[in-house]
Amino acid sequence: MEDIKKVDTEETEEVSEGKSVVSGVINKASAVILIAAVIFTVYVMINAARGQAVNVFGNYVLRVMTGSMEPSIHVDDYIIVRKTAVSKLKEGDVISFYSEDGDAAGKLVTHRITALNDDGTFVTKGDANDIADKKSIRSDQIVGKYIRKSRFFKWINSFANAKKLLLVLVIIPLTIVALYEVRTVTKLGIEARLEDKQEYEEKKQELIREAIEKEKQRLAEEAAASAGKENKHEPREDNEEKDG
Repeated sequence: MEDIKKVDTEETEEVSEGKSVVSGVINKASAVILIAAVIFTVYVMINAARGQAVNVFGNYVLRVMTGSMEPSIHVDDYIIVRKTAVSKLKEGDVISFYSEDGDAAGKLVTHRITALNDDGTFVTKGDANDIADKKSIRSDQIVGKYIRKSRFFKWINSFANAKKLLLVLVIIPLTIVALYEVRTVTKLGIEARLEDKQEYEEKKQELIREAIEKEKQRLAEEAAASAGKENKHEPREDNEEKDG
């Protein structure tokens, strides 16, 4: 019985150690992913604020600096632009490109293609503008085709607002701390229940062992008593035989 109990205890300890190792690995991996996500977000935000496109696995994230594409795309919107073969671009597509037109020269501009020239260049115009861009766009100027807006980066950028900044710096950290404390208390409660259960099982096994030992002792006493009675009867029979 003691050997079985020892084996069960060892198996329980091994399972607990395994769970602790897995939990530790998951926590570390989560921390690494979180840190990487924060670094990536900051990197994108800084480059976008400088008017540069950030390449992320073939897609680009950039920030719209003007309202030339209103109401489709607003100022300070973050958009996703996908690198696309020039041959697949057509009239009506919205593209991002490095402009060579006047004050916008050298800057990223996102406008709609309104016509295709015979020489392979594109005529572009902002939806909110009355006239097309003065210079046609060559293929080497194009970053990619507009796919959609990025709500995540716009949401992050909106924390320049004082109330939202308070939310980020105070309320969210406090919530995280509170959740951590709840998790800790819950973990302690679970551990306490496991310890109580283990103590109960140990007490139960001890009572079972005591009951078994008492039963063994009782059976031994009964066997001894029976043997004693038999021994008392045997001499009497011998004497009766002699008397006969």
